[in-house]
Amino acid sequence: MVLSASDPGSPWQNGFMESWFGKFKDDLGPLTPYSTAAQLHEALALQIHYYNHDRIHTALKMSPVTYAAQHKKDPARMLGVSDKVLQKVGA
Repeated sequence: MVLSASDPGSPWQNGFMESWFGKFKDDLGPLTPYSTAAQLHEALALQIHYYNHDRIHTALKMSPVTYAAQHKKDPARMLGVSDKVLQKVGA
């Protein structure tokens, strides 16, 4: 495992992860209901599953699973390739 951290005095380098952890902790709620490590582990796994499959992401305006399903047949659009570029390459 390699430790990854932003340079001292450079908080903008880690903004995406700070945002993710903030939302994750808000969605998970307080840790006091979990009396064992196993209960906490299960709650974390369920929260990660919710985040990746059901939670509406603000940038996508839908869940990641819904977004992927809509773009499965058209991966160029998933990557944000414009219609003009697709027309030029004949896609």
